[in-house]
Amino acid sequence: MRVKVECLRYAQGDTSAAADAGAYAEIAVRHLQAGTVRMILVGGLPGAGKSTVAGLAADRLGAVLLSADRLRKELNGLTPLARSPQPYGQGLYDAEHTTQTYDELLRRAARLLGHGESVVLDASWVSAKFRSAAASIAERVHARLIETKCWAPAQVRQTRLDARRGGFSDAHAHIAQKMANDTDPWPSAIRLNNSGTSEQALRQLLERIEDVDRVSFE
Repeated sequence: MRVKVECLRYAQGDTSAAADAGAYAEIAVRHLQAGTVRMILVGGLPGAGKSTVAGLAADRLGAVLLSADRLRKELNGLTPLARSPQPYGQGLYDAEHTTQTYDELLRRAARLLGHGESVVLDASWVSAKFRSAAASIAERVHARLIETKCWAPAQVRQTRLDARRGGFSDAHAHIAQKMANDTDPWPSAIRLNNSGTSEQALRQLLERIEDVDRVSFE
C-alpha cells in the first residue's frame, strides 16, 4: 500500500516519492523472503560433507534439520550414535528400510512445512524416486524447493571417511563407491563444491536461495 501511495505521489509530480517507493518495495521483498517456506535438499555421497553443510544451513536460515541417518536409527530402536555397520544394501540399509526412512523423513517434512516451518533434509538423495516424492510434497504444500548436492574429490571424501569418529552415518569408502555407481542423475541440483571448508559450500547454497528468490519475486 505504501508503495502504491508513493507511486501516486510521483505521478502527481513529487519526484522525491520515487526513492520512497523503491525503499518500501525493498522492505516488502525482504519480509516476503523471510517468510518464504522452503524445502532444502542437501545430498551427496558419504564424505562429501553434506551433514555439516545441512546443519550450517539450518542454523543460518532458522530451519528445522531432519537427518536420514539419524532417523534410520530411530525407526529401528537404536540411539543416533549407535554403530550399525552393514554390507552395502543389506540390513538397515536394504531397500525396505531405506524406503521406510525416506517415507518418514518426507512425512515429517510435510507436517512441518504445512505449519509454515522451513526444513533442511540431510540425506544422500541418490534415488530419483525419493527426490521426485520430495518435489511433489513441496508443490502440494506450496513450499519453495531448493535442491543441492555436495561434492568433493574422491580422495578428499576417502580421507574424511577414514578420519571419521562417531556421527550418525555408518558409511565407509567402499560403500561410498557403491553408492556412486548407483546414483541416479540429478540435473536439477546445484553442485556445492565442498572440497575446502563447509562455509564455502554454505555460501554457494545461500547464493542459490537468493537467485531463486530473485527470480520468484521479479
